[in-house]
Amino acid sequence: MPPKNQAATEKIPDVAHLDDAVGNPLDLGDQKAVCSPNDMRLTTSNNLSIVSVGGSVHIFDEKQPFKKAPVLLGSIRSGTGATVWSTAFAPNGKLLATGDGVGCITIWDPTGDGSPRELYSIPDACNARLATMCFSNDSCVLATGGKDGNVKVWDVNSSAHKLLHSEKLNSEVLCIVFSCDGKRLTCSTEKGAVAHLQTDSWKTLGKWNAWTGRVGSVSYGGRVIACACYHGGIRLWTTTGGLLRTIDNAHNVH
Repeated sequence: MPPKNQAATEKIPDVAHLDDAVGNPLDLGDQKAVCSPNDMRLTTSNNLSIVSVGGSVHIFDEKQPFKKAPVLLGSIRSGTGATVWSTAFAPNGKLLATGDGVGCITIWDPTGDGSPRELYSIPDACNARLATMCFSNDSCVLATGGKDGNVKVWDVNSSAHKLLHSEKLNSEVLCIVFSCDGKRLTCSTEKGAVAHLQTDSWKTLGKWNAWTGRVGSVSYGGRVIACACYHGGIRLWTTTGGLLRTIDNAHNVH
């Protein structure tokens, strides 16, 4: 086996069966990737898809009909050379954020022709890999979650790239989402914790254990927070941690 932070050099056997972030099949055509299957990350924004393989990120235009291969717009390389673990487009389409295995955030301008242009980096954003990240709806704030259990919120609209808030959770942060109105931030962890924060003051409104296992996805619906566990169950909670309902075996997830 390769070292822990080194990707195995094997070709993905059947890239045609990859899905994008909304569950649609993504046909990469003749594009080849050399990586471990576990090294691949994927995110989408409008008609753009990002495939993260090892220390590189490849951006595809999916405007073409699905039977045609997406057009490769450009590729970027992590400045540290470490595996890129997380990516996020700003809602305004003017920024792209990547987070790598040694805790470095890089902000890119994806609006020009060809490969995105690096704007700046935050080299010590995390003491370990950056597992997830999400922009606020106004594209001014970036929330990141790391393997070290820290949720950090950054002002990416200022030249100082100021750290606005840091929240320590019980294990690796797997998911971060802003509410539609931008007033709340919800995150979940490897060991089943959920935290719910108010974004104007960064006050913690609630923090509780939603499952005994990994909560890989959370969604905030105004009065209810939905948490999806990796074994396929879903739990609905109040915003302060009151359990409303459990749906067992909602999905066959392994």
